[in-house]
Amino acid sequence: LQIIISVIVFSMTICFLNQEQKSLIVGFTENIKSSLVRYVDFSESSNESIGHRKQLIKNGLDSLNKKSVLLGVGGGNSGFIQTKYEKIGNNLTSMHNFWVEVLVDSGLIYFTLLLFWYFFICYKILIISFKCRNLTLKTHAQALLISLVIFFIGCISASSVIYHFPMWLMFAWALIIIKLSQKQKGKEFYNNVLLGKGKI
Repeated sequence: LQIIISVIVFSMTICFLNQEQKSLIVGFTENIKSSLVRYVDFSESSNESIGHRKQLIKNGLDSLNKKSVLLGVGGGNSGFIQTKYEKIGNNLTSMHNFWVEVLVDSGLIYFTLLLFWYFFICYKILIISFKCRNLTLKTHAQALLISLVIFFIGCISASSVIYHFPMWLMFAWALIIIKLSQKQKGKEFYNNVLLGKGKI
């Protein structure tokens, strides 16, 4: 649903742009596409940053396959396992991809649960940002939705995000907004249905 809404909004925005702005956006999306293709193509090896990242990911996934796909190599061990392979760059050991790092450390079971929880929060925040009658909650939800989408994309190139306080602040903020929205709905139900007062 998020992807469909994003595509619709993006398409509507494109309609109101002039030719120069459209060509700029098309060029920008082509650059992103080519970068993503290079990032996921393991057939080529390179000494540059993307080549290092691909090798780190490949090593991690190889270790995951050897150890336990379901349970992972153990919390924090994704960096340690890199020492068993050929030296990469300036002795890099960090995965440089948070999602792959979680998958390698914790395994497929925990990784699937984490993604489900993350997208569930995104879905709840999306609903609040469109349907909530409280303007403060709605504004916070809209800001959070942007943060969650950017965080998801940004984690493709970041590593060990779990140790950074802002990530936990973002999740705490999201859970607080969801809880406050539920309380708001409870008050509306109480006033509208039980007391017959109408909207609060």
